[in-house]
Amino acid sequence: MSRNVRNVPVRPAPKIDLGDLAVAQFVHDLRNQLTVMIACADRIFQLVPRGEADYEIAELRVCAERASQLTRELLIAARPGSAPRGPVELNLVVNGVMPTLSRFLGERIQLRTRLSQEPVTVLSEPLELERILLNLALNARDAMADGGDLTIETDVADLLPLGQVTGEPVPYAQLSVTDTGCGMTPDVEARIFEPFFTPRATGTGLGLSSIAFTVRQLQGMGAVQSEPGQGTRVTVHLPCSR
Repeated sequence: MSRNVRNVPVRPAPKIDLGDLAVAQFVHDLRNQLTVMIACADRIFQLVPRGEADYEIAELRVCAERASQLTRELLIAARPGSAPRGPVELNLVVNGVMPTLSRFLGERIQLRTRLSQEPVTVLSEPLELERILLNLALNARDAMADGGDLTIETDVADLLPLGQVTGEPVPYAQLSVTDTGCGMTPDVEARIFEPFFTPRATGTGLGLSSIAFTVRQLQGMGAVQSEPGQGTRVTVHLPCSR
């Protein structure tokens, strides 16, 4: 893969206006439905003989819980102020989401990790980091229709803070997702974080813009390294928690 790294502006996705009571009520009702789904998954787990569908039921429950957490974030966004965030160890999040990633990627894609030997801590919520990982992995999967390798790496890099061109570098958590897929042309690479933009015939164009929104919320930065036919590496930098 070419080592030329091109920094791409991470533009936030359009902010959903949840000040409208009807929209907020819709999200609230959706969360109630997800609560029912979680309860049903628990009941199915009790009724089905052990070993026959344990993994699928567990994944159903985990996905419903994540969706419920997303609705909670949307409802918080409807109110003044922002949700408090605490220190989260990035390596633990990566390890925790690996079973879900393996299932999404399928047998034709080999999933690997190269994690920092030292803790990599950021101020976030675990779900925000999981969402970044899931969207990056799913985007990589779409670029590897014939299978391939996907590698997730964590590290710490000293960088200038967002928006600064001079001064002292500070430590940033580095999360990289590298695939061996079809890669991107420069014109596509320059637009990948734009809401609703997609070079594919199918897809919403919201996966990477969702990442962009979350990264901006966490005061982070993104960089892309790609060549047609040579795969893609997307790196997210988030300020380390002190």
